[in-house]
Amino acid sequence: MKQCKEANEASLACVAKYQTKEYLDLEKDEFIQEKMEKKKLYKLYVQQQREKQQQEKENESK
Repeated sequence: MKQCKEANEASLACVAKYQTKEYLDLEKDEFIQEKMEKKKLYKLYVQQQREKQQQEKENESK
């Protein structure tokens, strides 16, 4: 029985480790996706600011 208990505990530890790794991989993928979306939004914001500055310069020169 003692050998079975040790094998069972080792098996459960392995499963717990795998599940944790899988969960962390999912979290990492979600984080990367969020980061990419934020980067796109920031690029759009920067582009809008540049366009706004160009329009202001054009209006000043008129």
